[in-house]
Amino acid sequence: MSVAALLCVVRIATPAAERKCVEPTISAGSVATEQQLSSTGLKVVSFNMAREERLDRILRDLGKAQDLAGADVWLLQEAVERPPSTRTIADLAHSLNLNYVFATSDFFDGGKLAYGLAVLSRHPILEPRVIPLRRHNVKFNHRCRIALEVQIPGPTGPVRFYNVHLDTRITLKERIAQITPVLEQASSLSGPSVVAGDLNTADVRWVWNVLPIPFAQNHHDRIQDTFRDRGFASPLDGNRPTIDVLKLPLPLRLDWIFPRGFNPVSAGVTTVEFSDHNAVWVRLDLPDGQD
Repeated sequence: MSVAALLCVVRIATPAAERKCVEPTISAGSVATEQQLSSTGLKVVSFNMAREERLDRILRDLGKAQDLAGADVWLLQEAVERPPSTRTIADLAHSLNLNYVFATSDFFDGGKLAYGLAVLSRHPILEPRVIPLRRHNVKFNHRCRIALEVQIPGPTGPVRFYNVHLDTRITLKERIAQITPVLEQASSLSGPSVVAGDLNTADVRWVWNVLPIPFAQNHHDRIQDTFRDRGFASPLDGNRPTIDVLKLPLPLRLDWIFPRGFNPVSAGVTTVEFSDHNAVWVRLDLPDGQD
């Protein structure tokens, strides 16, 4: 069968019904934590949790990841809970003595599994807000994409953090369009901001959102350029891949942290055993004159 014929068969056979999105909901919890970011030693972690529900496993594997110890802000994708019986994110925040916000964007397992984005912080989390992102019919495994914006008190005003998780099987043009509302909001601010998450920047061209053509489209570099053009730094340049696919050494860098208005000090990629993604982290200082 020719390639064109195969594509036609796949396109016709693939379900096209779109998943209905629920109205995003936000839950939050607070503990007695530090009141304000300092100008030194701010560590930010972004991590796709791969829908892990078991708190004991999460704590065990995070405990082994020493590079993540002492993080000030965690931005988590594919965070899940089964309320009211299992409150994984709430319990994780309590175990780490952190404040948290959890924004639910989807439900799975017959409505029993709440799925979405979370932010954990040792500092107060202010004014959490959901930003709806452009929807794409990716033929199967639809997701309702959102960004979660929060503010954390800084020495001269709020620092804004944007947690994002973009679609997988979309074109570069669609990927840039999906992140644009977040970029426009974050880059319009006078104060410092951080955009982080799973941006799914595999260098693949997707045909009809189904068939991949590896290395036919450069998402990785173009997304970095798009952020740099808006004044963001890219401190994770040159680090190792952020996802392990069948333990193969593929150059897949899907997870990013882009700060603006900070001085990046160091950055890295750290394995966390329960997820197929690696955690990414950066250490940031506020520029001189802002502390």
